[in-house]
Amino acid sequence: MTELTLFSTPFGTELPAILNLPADADTLFVFGHGSGSTINIPLLAALSEALGRFRIASLRFEYPYSSDPDFIPFSDMPVDDNEVLMATMRAALEFGLQKYPELKALVGGHSMSAFIATYADADVPLPAAGLVSL
Repeated sequence: MTELTLFSTPFGTELPAILNLPADADTLFVFGHGSGSTINIPLLAALSEALGRFRIASLRFEYPYSSDPDFIPFSDMPVDDNEVLMATMRAALEFGLQKYPELKALVGGHSMSAFIATYADADVPLPAAGLVSL
């Protein structure tokens, strides 16, 4: 099952995320995209589909800057500062953990999001079984 959902941020906004939940999932990978892209790039969609074949659910989420209607993927538009990116990642992870507490959680992402996951975990450990850097 794949569905578009929304998660709340500490900034009082809701951001979109795409959940891919195989019926037999035992793990949830919560991950973000690279700085110039969005949750809709083919690489992340294919990754989510492939992970599902291994019983890994995925929740790929947007950041505030990339959900802005004026955002142009792969342009030189600025991204949010690291504090906003880390808080958004934490909010997406908490959403996943609350919605699916029975699943073991992994967190990370592609490019910028891999960096942000590592940075966030070094600041205050993330409540996940592991970090994944793509």
